[in-house]
Amino acid sequence: MKYLVISDLHLGFEYNLVEKGIQINSKFFTQEIVSEVDAIIRSFKPQGIILLGDIKDSIVNINSIEWYHIPRFLKDLSNNYLVYLIPGNHDVKIESLSPADVSIASPTGITIGDTLFLHGHTMPSSRKSAVNKIVMGHLHPVLNKPDSNLNGERVWIFLKVKKSAIFRNEEGYLDLVTVPSINRFIIPSNDFRKSATVSMSPIIRNATKSSDYVKQAFVVCLDGYVLGDERLLPFVI
Repeated sequence: MKYLVISDLHLGFEYNLVEKGIQINSKFFTQEIVSEVDAIIRSFKPQGIILLGDIKDSIVNINSIEWYHIPRFLKDLSNNYLVYLIPGNHDVKIESLSPADVSIASPTGITIGDTLFLHGHTMPSSRKSAVNKIVMGHLHPVLNKPDSNLNGERVWIFLKVKKSAIFRNEEGYLDLVTVPSINRFIIPSNDFRKSATVSMSPIIRNATKSSDYVKQAFVVCLDGYVLGDERLLPFVI
């Protein structure tokens, strides 16, 4: 079965801008993101969709833009596809916005074959230690290299790391894939990344704690071009 994996939509993020008095169409950006997802689905033609968390933007409550867009977005998806929703740290009360036919998983993620899918803001359970690959979001990886023409561009991070860095006492290696945010309107600033990124994901923090843990690394831009290896990691995590 072919799945499309989407991470960190942050639908409704415009609400904060409107609350601060910034005059914008309060639904424009969310509509743009939804349209982009629709285009990807039409091109990729998946049988199922995995939402890796942070579907909504507000953390404590549900704002008016989220109330309007997210139920419609999820209903449109679930009318045509099997949809798994893995809650992220922004997805408090997401069940109130989800139609019954969306499968809401535990924040610890779901396993399909030998791959664990989760948001990435918490460590996976030791009960998942049989997996050989982890696919996560949460990090919003972008290239933070001012001297590069691609500075600020969203990227994928592909790591092969010691399994014991994630699952204590396990031997061998596993693949760790960090998916960029689908939301092209939210790019963390350099100052924010310097102060917060490493602490944002305990999985990434543990996996890269020692250079001995990382056997292989690739940083890849959205069009599939490989930007660099482990030497580029300090500029993206």
